[in-house]
Amino acid sequence: DSSDLRAICRSGASLKSGQQRKIGYRGIGFKSTINLATNIHVFSGMLTFTFSRAQSEALLGSRNVPTVRMPHPLMLSSDSGASIISEIDRLRREGFETAFVFECADTAAASQEAISLSGEDLLFLSNLAELILDTGSETRTISLDRREAPIGKLVNLQNASESSDWLLFEYSQDKA
Repeated sequence: DSSDLRAICRSGASLKSGQQRKIGYRGIGFKSTINLATNIHVFSGMLTFTFSRAQSEALLGSRNVPTVRMPHPLMLSSDSGASIISEIDRLRREGFETAFVFECADTAAASQEAISLSGEDLLFLSNLAELILDTGSETRTISLDRREAPIGKLVNLQNASESSDWLLFEYSQDKA
């Protein structure tokens, strides 16, 4: 809805604040991807739009406009538009509600980020059970199985052929 759209356009404006059971409640994850592509197309429910630094700069007559500050109507190139829509339709049939398409992506930078990602980087993302990274030349799956323990959570991390077990301690301090 429109409030979600406003939230994704502004840093620290996530509507998921206080909803730690949802991925993205801090409002910084998506924004960390903005330098990977020239255009980012968003498909979420019935809402579709494009973030484009070039379109924003042309519209404002200004340079150095943040990519995700201004949404534009969905703009798919005639070359890739049909295949993107086909893929989005396939994902929706599989139950996905939201998809991001990074057009003219810096695939080398994205691939390097994906390859260097460690399973340990995901330990504290408590709502994530599985991450599939497909760079086109390599596919990696990282799985996390969480179980309650008397003093925290036991997490089994599966990353390629490796498996490791972690005990995450929980500490809460009552605020008086």
